[in-house]
Amino acid sequence: MLNEHFIGNDLEKYITIVNSIDEIIEK
Repeated sequence: MLNEHFIGNDLEKYITIVNSIDEIIEK
């Protein structure tokens, strides 16, 4: 369960980074 929790946090960070990159590309 702890591993799944850590993976979930990494996934949220990854999604946030991808969204930021998408915004930069659009500009």
